[in-house]
Amino acid sequence: MRAPEAVRLPAHGGDPVSVAQRYGVDASTLIDFSSNVDPYGPPAGVRTALQDFARTRAADLSRYPEPTSAALREAFGRRHGVDAAKVVVANGSAALFDAVVRAVAPQTTVVPVPAFSEYRRAVEAAGSRYVAYALDAGFDWNDADLLNRIEHERATLLIVTNPHNPTGRLFSRDRLTGLCLQCARLGAFVTIDEAFVDYAEEASLSRDVPENAIVVRSLTKFFGMAGVRIGYALATETLAAAVASRVPSWPVGALDSAAALAALAEPGYAERVLNRNRVERERLTTHLSDLGIAVFGSAANFLFLELPCACAAMDSWIERMIRDFGIVVRDCRTYEGLETRSVIRVAVRTPRENARLIAALNALAREDA
Repeated sequence: MRAPEAVRLPAHGGDPVSVAQRYGVDASTLIDFSSNVDPYGPPAGVRTALQDFARTRAADLSRYPEPTSAALREAFGRRHGVDAAKVVVANGSAALFDAVVRAVAPQTTVVPVPAFSEYRRAVEAAGSRYVAYALDAGFDWNDADLLNRIEHERATLLIVTNPHNPTGRLFSRDRLTGLCLQCARLGAFVTIDEAFVDYAEEASLSRDVPENAIVVRSLTKFFGMAGVRIGYALATETLAAAVASRVPSWPVGALDSAAALAALAEPGYAERVLNRNRVERERLTTHLSDLGIAVFGSAANFLFLELPCACAAMDSWIERMIRDFGIVVRDCRTYEGLETRSVIRVAVRTPRENARLIAALNALAREDA
């Protein structure tokens, strides 16, 4: 019997401990700009909820959690004004990509690239043929050309992200709705990854998901809860049921569920996060542009940068940032289609941390001039 081959594992940011070990530095001295999670951490109500859980509900840890995460589905349904039957909850959005691909069972899947690497892993793990569609210089697609590619490849699944990862480019709700309708005419489903759409809610399809679409969202980024693995999807009842049947039983633990419910109930949290992010994103954009760094317009909590150095010098820049300035950035050369470009992605963090990033890039840009 021949053992199955491993699927290629994705490259991710958000692992400063491994970075510290690789470069021989103290992990506690590093600022992680590679992870796009709110730097202020979870809402205050989450901490209170977890303390209350430990004090009054510790016995729940000995019991199985809700098998279908009913309370969470109800909460997400209220958040978006849809019935809970249209909501699927899983152990993070990556688990949902797996479930979606297996539910749709496409022979061929088209993914505009560069894109989040979990899409390719999920597609290949399900045995679907992965087809990359190269975005243009502005990280956009031509609607007619993309649809022609889907038809030519006989693809029955398209996966897109909005805002786009890694650039933060935002696509309008109307445009994506139209794309879904055109894909429906070709017999194709569309998965829309809205991991960062909390920063541009007007573009979300969550409240009115087309019949052939699955919208995937997360609590990770906006609520600063990467350690709480909760993702959710919205679709028609029929499609949601098909996806849910591919999610393992007991998808979310009782402790994670309590944290998520508290986060969703936090009053005024969204307004505070949006305002902080907008101010610092604009400040970072201005200062980094003044250094001769190409900053792409972003609607999310990160910026995609093209550095003023040759691609061959990128390793040196990244190492200097870690060793000399204690800053970890996301090397975007690991994204499909960006292998030969001097590109990184940086999170929008606190004013003090952002100032440290500006100073580091300023020093390196001056040395390289």
